[in-house]
Amino acid sequence: YFTNSIKKHRKCYEKNRPKIRRIVQFKNKSKKVRPDIKKITIEFSQEMDIDHRGFELGPLGKENVLLIRRFFGFSKDKKSVSFEVELKPNRRYQMTISDKFRNADGVLLKPYLIDIKTAEN
Repeated sequence: YFTNSIKKHRKCYEKNRPKIRRIVQFKNKSKKVRPDIKKITIEFSQEMDIDHRGFELGPLGKENVLLIRRFFGFSKDKKSVSFEVELKPNRRYQMTISDKFRNADGVLLKPYLIDIKTAEN
């Protein structure tokens, strides 16, 4: 039924999925994130559907979750999203930006684990 193999379709799908380009305030996996950061902005590779979003626990569970205090929303160009957090010094935080986010065409985001440690004051 398909002109190409499933493997080839899968590869094409993965290549075209929206991805996280960067976190504006720090580099992911950093072990020296400033604990005074209050706002996090995540940039996407594509325009996103503003009606769909999802934040989930990381592998370390609720003890290390990066809690969102307030959701600011999407940028005007729909290529970034911002939210407020409260960080404490010398703590490890995780959050998965889930595939409940999707682009304007409905293609699901490739899940992305934010995994950071804050610096000591």
